[in-house]
Amino acid sequence: MLAIGIDMEPMRSIEPGLWRVICDTQELRKFPANRPLGLSVLWAFSAKEAFYKAQFPLTGVDLDFLDVDVELDLERGRFSVRVKTPEHAACDIAEKGIGRLWSSGSHLGATWLVKQGDCIG
Repeated sequence: MLAIGIDMEPMRSIEPGLWRVICDTQELRKFPANRPLGLSVLWAFSAKEAFYKAQFPLTGVDLDFLDVDVELDLERGRFSVRVKTPEHAACDIAEKGIGRLWSSGSHLGATWLVKQGDCIG
């Protein structure tokens, strides 16, 4: 393992005033219609936090929530990320890392794994 990022959050809906701080309009449109939007934003928040925590020790670059798009697959417990700036140092980590989602009765979380040899030397 080269890097790992882990995030855990209490299961709660994110208030609407924060949705566009965490996700852009395109991300908000992609979330499942059969789930509360505020809870989907919480999943995205956790996924982005896990990715940031894994990439920062490798790149040394602070990313904002809107620097990254997240694609959630809640049914399979997975997520992927795309760094919006193609030349960004974190792009390789986003392409080759592995995102996992999990939940318990009271919390949800995300993990981003970067395997040795898959990314930045």
